[in-house]
Amino acid sequence: MKLQAILSSVALVAAMSFSGAAVAQSNMIDDVQVPADKIQQFKDACAALQAKSTASLTTDDAADDPVDATTTGSTGANSQDSADPASEDYWDDLALSVTLEQCNSGGFLP
Repeated sequence: MKLQAILSSVALVAAMSFSGAAVAQSNMIDDVQVPADKIQQFKDACAALQAKSTASLTTDDAADDPVDATTTGSTGANSQDSADPASEDYWDDLALSVTLEQCNSGGFLP
């Protein structure tokens, strides 16, 4: 009975450690956890970025369209260069400058 209790405890600890690692990987940008209230903003930004990326493959005349850097993610609309992860400007600027690679690694795209 003692052996069964020990094996059960080891199995439980192992199972809990695997799920914790999986949760820690999601919704992260550059090794920083995105706050819960900003996740939808990042999902929307990533979806728009993906749509724009795939649309560029189907259009022939991209040179005629004016490029707005604030919609493509090249620059923040109201960039104040705040590197404090607690500030609203930091997350807004990061959402505007996110890349497809960051979206995929952060779990923001299906």
